[in-house]
Amino acid sequence: MHHIFWNRVWKLVFSLAIVCLFLSQFNSVDAQCPQSKFQCANGRCIPSNWMCDAENDCGDNSDEADCEDRTCSGSEFECADKQQCIPARWQCDSDTDCEDGSDESPEGCADRTCPPDHFNCGEDDSCIPMMWVCDHDVDCNNGRDESQCHTITCSASEFTCADLSKCISGRWVCDNEPDCGDNSDEADCEEPTCAPNYFQCASTHYCIPESWTCDGDYDCVNGSDEENCETQHGASICGEGLFQCKNGDCIHDAWKCDGEDDCGDDSDEDKSICPTLTCAPHLLTCQDGSCVYGIPCNNVVDCVDGSDEHEFCAPPPAEQTCSTNQFMCRDGTCIDESRHCDGFADCVHGEDEPVDQNCGLCDSGFRYNWGTRSCEDVDECKEILGACSHICLNHNGSFTCKCQEGFQLLNHTYCKAVGPPPAVVYVYHHNIRKFNLSTYENGDLFTELSNPLALEVDVHDGIVFWSDSQEQKIMMGQSEW
Repeated sequence: MHHIFWNRVWKLVFSLAIVCLFLSQFNSVDAQCPQSKFQCANGRCIPSNWMCDAENDCGDNSDEADCEDRTCSGSEFECADKQQCIPARWQCDSDTDCEDGSDESPEGCADRTCPPDHFNCGEDDSCIPMMWVCDHDVDCNNGRDESQCHTITCSASEFTCADLSKCISGRWVCDNEPDCGDNSDEADCEEPTCAPNYFQCASTHYCIPESWTCDGDYDCVNGSDEENCETQHGASICGEGLFQCKNGDCIHDAWKCDGEDDCGDDSDEDKSICPTLTCAPHLLTCQDGSCVYGIPCNNVVDCVDGSDEHEFCAPPPAEQTCSTNQFMCRDGTCIDESRHCDGFADCVHGEDEPVDQNCGLCDSGFRYNWGTRSCEDVDECKEILGACSHICLNHNGSFTCKCQEGFQLLNHTYCKAVGPPPAVVYVYHHNIRKFNLSTYENGDLFTELSNPLALEVDVHDGIVFWSDSQEQKIMMGQSEW
């Protein structure tokens, strides 16, 4: 019996020892950095890609110890200090990427030439694709790509816009659609008249069937086909106790002149029928006579003229000031200047400890951490919306942008497509047109078609498909982009 008792005791002690050993190993693993981090000699964790980048990110330089001498690849530029490799295209781009500035040295950039299919911007020696020259979009920082564009010469069948910016088809002149950016193709046009049994929309050349007038449906852009309909057709089409809006809608007569636009065209609130406007009890009457939802004197402007926060409110108290050795909070409270930027929020809204301004304690690209009392890197890629248009790479104290294949980086953050400019293909009357989004020029792809409707474009092969309601067929055609 005595032997059994001590045997159980030794088993219990052995089990406790196993548990303690497991916990000690668990704690030691938990104290280390994650797999994606590098643990500095001082215990700090940094991203693994910050190792051997010629920057002391740990603070004790342990991330730069035992680093092998790196050899730059053929597509990279080796900085003069032989500590950094940067993409070759970053050399001579007016942006210093090497810490020693050797990628932008006058000696290295003086004799730089652009490839045959590129244009040299001049001052900063940057190169852009030749097709970007004279495309009405400034790509060089000095604007050189758009400063040497010559005046165009139009053919006999084309019309020259007054500003000499482009040529358009002669058939597009006076077609009631401005195709020149200065509207010169629609100037000095004779006033057209509509055919019999057609109605001409007011102040436009647009004609619609006369049967479309006063039918409760806006066919003219300015709604002139639905104006003066009660006079034109006699009695109102609305029943007793209803009010007919100018757009043909019917609303309750009690809703007329109540300060709310119930018709949708505001004709139920027209001043000619509402000489003395009285707002409903649940609405606020503004000084200009309009009615709005809102509460006066709540620091939220509801009236267009702002009268709900001025005319109806008591004058504000005299402006409060703090002494020279004090800091004023947003609510007017004064605190001692020594409590400003001390790591503890003393103002109700915390404006004495501005996070975005770092209280002047850190360099650009870093944020002060009041808990650790140290400057930490700001990840611009996560915190700045649209920092890069394509790919954003965060670095210690800064960030860089890269582009997807087929794009070129401009102004260090914006990626512009290399290739033909984007265009919109659309149906216009009996033609299919292409609108250039870079030059804002229209051009005909197919003309004098029967009645083209929906279309589809195979950009790769340059084929346009469209349905023709008159021919009752699906058509196709080849086009040069």
